[in-house]
Amino acid sequence: MRSLLLGGALAALLVLPAAARDGDRPPPSDQILLQLQAESWVETATAKVVAVVETVLTGDQAGQQNRRVPPVLNDLAQGAEWRLTGFDRSRDASGLERVRIVAEARLADSDVAGIYDRAQKISKPGTQVTVASVEFQPTLAEREATAAKLRAEIYRRAAEEAEKVAQLLPDRGFRVHRVDFSGGPVPPPMPRMAKAYAAPAPEAASAAMDSGGGVNVSERMVLTATVVIAAPAPAARPAPSDGK
Repeated sequence: MRSLLLGGALAALLVLPAAARDGDRPPPSDQILLQLQAESWVETATAKVVAVVETVLTGDQAGQQNRRVPPVLNDLAQGAEWRLTGFDRSRDASGLERVRIVAEARLADSDVAGIYDRAQKISKPGTQVTVASVEFQPTLAEREATAAKLRAEIYRRAAEEAEKVAQLLPDRGFRVHRVDFSGGPVPPPMPRMAKAYAAPAPEAASAAMDSGGGVNVSERMVLTATVVIAAPAPAARPAPSDGK
């Protein structure tokens, strides 16, 4: 559920001199400053899952190993787009090669359910699969989409304010001159279930995900803008001629 909340507008009319003190410079324009605020929630139904695959390789297998996503992760979450984020290679005292691969993907609720159990089932001698973390946090695209809606709301309110001023002062030609944005996501406290998901496969997290209940974690986004409504500067008085 999304909601938009527009904060109260604080307006201050700055009365500036009608004529410039210096005849060489045009007088400044009159300005009205507004501070507008909009609020909404950034929601997500997917989770960032980080998986670790540790493999023991023989000499021949080590020569064929390269930096790619292990196929075993397709069994952990079918159809997921895994991205390789870590690759470590070492040799133990017995001379065997050990490879540790870290990968992450965005998974839907249905794919997250039972993921710890699947990691245990697909592990086998020589290949260990673990789930390092499951974090329900909005993506950058989801944050940007919400921010765009908030900016559109502030633009609309700024135009309405400029129209009201123009109706009160029709001879001045007031219009929206500038909009400066600030603000962004306000992270809420992490829900208890999200904390359990981030733990290394605890029983509580496994039971919560196996139950099939979806967990949507939201971020509150507050966008603040300083709006300048200005009227064109009055024409400067002509400079006196040399004969006067």
